[in-house]
Amino acid sequence: MVAPYIFESTDEQAPIEFDLTRHEGVTAVRRGRLLLPDVFAQSGVNKFIDTIFPESIRGGYVGAAYFSSTFPRLYAHSLKIRAPKEGGASAVDSTGFLIYDRYEVEIAYQTPRRDGQDHHAESGPTGDKKGPGGQDGSSQGQTVTFLTHRGSIGIEYFTLPQATLRWQTDLKKKIVLSAQEKNNTAIAVPPDLQCGKIVPHIEHTLVWNYVQWPPWVSIRAGAGKLNDKLWAGAPAETVLFLGADWEHEYTSSKQQSYWKLTYKFSEKNYNALDPNNPRGWNHFWRPLLNAPVGSGGGRYDRLVPRNMSDGDIKRGVGIFDTFNFGNLFREGGN
Repeated sequence: MVAPYIFESTDEQAPIEFDLTRHEGVTAVRRGRLLLPDVFAQSGVNKFIDTIFPESIRGGYVGAAYFSSTFPRLYAHSLKIRAPKEGGASAVDSTGFLIYDRYEVEIAYQTPRRDGQDHHAESGPTGDKKGPGGQDGSSQGQTVTFLTHRGSIGIEYFTLPQATLRWQTDLKKKIVLSAQEKNNTAIAVPPDLQCGKIVPHIEHTLVWNYVQWPPWVSIRAGAGKLNDKLWAGAPAETVLFLGADWEHEYTSSKQQSYWKLTYKFSEKNYNALDPNNPRGWNHFWRPLLNAPVGSGGGRYDRLVPRNMSDGDIKRGVGIFDTFNFGNLFREGGN
């Protein structure tokens, strides 16, 4: 079967590496030759255009072709195809029979605008070129919010073991008993009394707008894990990544569509006043029958797997694994 077209690059050198994570307005140009069998040249041109701008073959806009896997945020913005002049040079394939016409091709790539505007968008009616969409931003001079961080309060309730507690007062004698009388039956807590403790949590919600390549691998790998280092001011192992909500946004511009990701985290630290000795999600209430007075009948201690190795202890293995939360904010990252 004859290939509908052959594209040969004529670039003399590889493109410059761009910092595509931090900058917009980056462009690149790829030049080449399009070899088309003269028996169905127009069909080959159409198929090549559909490869660069696949709208016509996908039943709706799904995104243009990208520069390369190395530069996932550079997408095709414009395409020029110059037909050969009459009597121009042609090429013959290895069989010596099939003749290809040589078309000159120039593809321009650029990074997408975060607000759905093209980089060459004109300024708004007022001539304002400030902000993310005109010359320096939005065509109306409006700022664009990339990330929103909200905080709220949640709680955790856990039951305290009855055996570690006692009443402070002997109601019959109407006196407060000393620590030496802790085994006095008059102050024993009945077994059917459910004593509990409420621990506040800090709930973090981060809304990430205009995401082109969501880090799906990191979202799935990080769910249910703890921060491996300081994150949003919280010490390691005190923030739990609960997961993510997402939605796909189709903008008015056909140049690019975006995802909106909502990350949810829960922060818990039983010893927040001492950042050098946090008591986070890998710490649990440990009741102590002989706990000192004023300790609440126990303390928060770290739980570990029963059969953990010495290497696991050195690595700080706990009930919850840790994860680098930074990977959640790298487009297309793993």
